[in-house]
Amino acid sequence: MSIEVAGEVLAEAVIANELGKSGEGASARPHQSCANCGTALTGRYCHQCGQVGHVHRSLLHMFEEFLHGIFHFDTKAWRTVPALIVHPGRLTRAYVDGQRARHVAPLPLFLFMIFLMFFTFSLTSSNGTDSSENTDKGQTFVSTKAQKKIDKKIEASRARVAELQASIAKLDEKSDERADLEAELVEEKARLEGLQTAGVIVQTGSASSPVSGSISVGPDSAASQSRSESKRDDTSEAAIHKNLKDNVPWLSNAAFEKKIKHALENKELALYKMKGAAAKFAILLMPISLPFLWLLFPFSRRFTMFDHAVFSLYSLCFMAGLMSVLAVLGALGWTFLVVMLSMFAPPIHMFAQLRGTYGLSKTTAFLRTIALLFVALCSLLVYGLLVVYMSM
Repeated sequence: MSIEVAGEVLAEAVIANELGKSGEGASARPHQSCANCGTALTGRYCHQCGQVGHVHRSLLHMFEEFLHGIFHFDTKAWRTVPALIVHPGRLTRAYVDGQRARHVAPLPLFLFMIFLMFFTFSLTSSNGTDSSENTDKGQTFVSTKAQKKIDKKIEASRARVAELQASIAKLDEKSDERADLEAELVEEKARLEGLQTAGVIVQTGSASSPVSGSISVGPDSAASQSRSESKRDDTSEAAIHKNLKDNVPWLSNAAFEKKIKHALENKELALYKMKGAAAKFAILLMPISLPFLWLLFPFSRRFTMFDHAVFSLYSLCFMAGLMSVLAVLGALGWTFLVVMLSMFAPPIHMFAQLRGTYGLSKTTAFLRTIALLFVALCSLLVYGLLVVYMSM
């Protein structure tokens, strides 16, 4: 009798343990068929559609699904991210060869890393309004300091003028010393006038254009000033046309020149649009780089465009993560570490990924790393031109 009771207790404990592991509550009951397609279950998952046999009905599981769907918050991420940093070539080669159940796919990982990068940029970048306010405060401080120095020099010059006038009054008109003092007085008065003009310029905040507040006043000087300003405007439009025609003639057209002029006149709006376009079209970095990557292995039957695409996406994932780290380190003021990582991390990672993915020797991987740096520069240049063009 006691053995039967012990057996029933043990069976109840095993059942309770299994229910606890699967997340089933006291009111839950096991499903004999798949709730999604109705297929009879032979295990934990439906062999027809892949859905889990037990249907969870809890807020905790809903939060777990949210983390899994948005961030891939499962063991795949903890395997993929360290492998991407330490063994990028091994990770790329494993995914290309079909070992994909243990790692996050390159495209979802790339999209998340791009989101993380721009999110980090938005948190670490300084506010434009605050920077402009700080600039205004700095200019005010500098102008106030300069005004004090000029005031001291004006007082000293006035004292010198009064001293010279008193000395001249005591001397005879035909005296040689009087003539020398009168000449010095004329120079000192001119100096005093210049100091007073400089004080007006600093006080009114027109130090950037001293010609407009200097000695020459009158209708002729005003007309010449307006002519020079209109000439500068015409020169700016002509400079845009000349630069485009000389450097990128295929972009030299009236419509694009008008967009550039509008962007220069509204720099903050243009910068905001460029940031949005950079995030929106970041996915184009992969197809842009594919032709350049193909040129590293021209006419090779061992590697296909799929291999290059996986290589490009995982490489871009690492670079996006690196940019996020650099943004945080820059915000913390660790400039030296930012410079070191910027200089050495990309080529080292490219070398390791090239060698592991394509099975290259050290010498061949080193030479192709140099070529890949050029490829990255060309891809970023094309991407940058595309972002600028699409954001105008």
